[in-house]
Amino acid sequence: MGLSSQDQNGNTSLDSGHHHFRCNKSLEDMERCLEEARARAFEEQKEICIAAFTLIDMKHRKLKEEDAIALNEMKSKTFPKVTATPIDNTRSEVSFNDNIPQGFPMIQNLNGLVRECKWFLEKQLQESDVKDNQSRLILTKSAVQSIILGMLRVEEDPYEGIEVRVYNSEGKEFPMTLKYWASNTYVLTTGWKEFYKKHNLIKHEDFITMWVFRHAHTIKLCFIITWTRKQVSKPLKKKNNQKDKLMEVSNQEIEAKERKMEAFAI
Repeated sequence: MGLSSQDQNGNTSLDSGHHHFRCNKSLEDMERCLEEARARAFEEQKEICIAAFTLIDMKHRKLKEEDAIALNEMKSKTFPKVTATPIDNTRSEVSFNDNIPQGFPMIQNLNGLVRECKWFLEKQLQESDVKDNQSRLILTKSAVQSIILGMLRVEEDPYEGIEVRVYNSEGKEFPMTLKYWASNTYVLTTGWKEFYKKHNLIKHEDFITMWVFRHAHTIKLCFIITWTRKQVSKPLKKKNNQKDKLMEVSNQEIEAKERKMEAFAI
C-alpha cells in the first residue's frame, strides 16, 4: 500500500512500489494517483508473469537459429563469464587416506573406507588351519595382544566373540568371528573354512599376510588377507625365542584338546 507525505508547499507525495508520484493535496487527486500507481504495478507484474511463462515455453521449444544466436548474445551481456577450474586428473585412480601404511594392498572398493589401519601378522598356514573338520585360523597371540586388543571398543569382547569382516585381495567380503580360544589363544572362526576352501589354500605352501583396520562407515573391525605360495612341503623352523616357543606349545595344546574332543565325539 502507498505512503503519502506533504512538502512545505502543501503538495502530497505518494510512494507506491517502484514509482513516486507528486499530486495535489485534494482527495480526488490522491485517489487518482493511487489508482495510477496500482495500474502501473499491475502492468509490471503482468509483464513479469508473461516473461516467465515465455521462458518456460521456450525451454521446451526448438528455437530458430537466429533466435538462439540473439538469446545467447543477450545472455553473454547479462551474465558475467565464469572460468571453470580444471579438474586435476593427475591423482591416482584409487586414492586412499594419508594414514595408510606402506605396503597396504590397494583394494578399489575399500577406497576411502579404511581407518586405523595396521599391519597385523604373517604366518605359514599349518595343517590345523586348513583341516576339513575344523573352521578356525590360529592367530599369533603376541600380535593380537599388541595390536588388536588396543583397537577394541568397549562393547567388543573377544571372550564372547567379535563379528568382523575379512576381505581378500579383490575386495570380496567374508563374515567371520574373532574369538578367544582354548589355552589363551585367539582365532578367526565361523567363516574361515569358506575362505580357505574358496581360495584353495594349502598347508605349509601358503604364507598369509594380514592387515587390520576399522571400516569408516560400519566401524566394524576388519581384516585383509593376502598370501603367497612357496614350494614348501613342511613347516619352516621358527627362531628359537620365548614367544615362538609359547606359540608352538599353545598350538600343540589346542590340537591335543581337539583330538580328545574328536575321540570323545566318536
